[in-house]
Amino acid sequence: MNREKANIIIIEDEPLLRHSFVSVINQSSNYVVVGEYENLKDAIKRIHQFNNLTILLDVHLHGLKTVDSINQIKRINPYNKIIMLSSDSSYQTIVDCIRNGADGYLVKEDAVLALGSFLNQSMQHDYVLSPTAANSMCNFVQSMSFTHAYHAEATKDPTADLTTAQKLVYRELVRGKSYQAIAENLGISRNTVGQHVQRIYKALEINSRAELMAGTNQLQEN
Repeated sequence: MNREKANIIIIEDEPLLRHSFVSVINQSSNYVVVGEYENLKDAIKRIHQFNNLTILLDVHLHGLKTVDSINQIKRINPYNKIIMLSSDSSYQTIVDCIRNGADGYLVKEDAVLALGSFLNQSMQHDYVLSPTAANSMCNFVQSMSFTHAYHAEATKDPTADLTTAQKLVYRELVRGKSYQAIAENLGISRNTVGQHVQRIYKALEINSRAELMAGTNQLQEN
């Protein structure tokens, strides 16, 4: 018994691209285009006539974003699948669409090459991302992880790995005290202060009090 084809509506304002997608889909044994439109107003009327659709929606129609229209289409039937089409592969645009209820995001250059494969994926999974869109998401997540790690390292307590005695000397150093003043305040010899200072510098991977003070100022700014 032949399986019923899934209904597809395409909303895309570039005629050549839209007709190309229609041709590809209608050659498939799994899908059929039941409507192709260059604006939302006409498409919405057609969407009301079906209970279950996959809708390919251009992110920008005649220069206007369609992100806010995703919820409108979902209200007609929450089971409608909405897959966004765009030449924009920026992370923010992709996330805006997904947050508003889109079930997928295809960069047009990817869709031209493998639209049928992406439709198959959308039928098998809850969402679909074309490779360029997926790479954009991954790159952003990686950059965020790096930034988080950088700030975590930058805000790390510089005295965390110091001994109790070294921490006391460090506190005096950042206050600008001389070796002699530190020795008198802590009740230790000036030579002992010098030994602690060298170990502090080694632990912090610095070579001078100037570097120590610069690092302390940066920590306070962060």
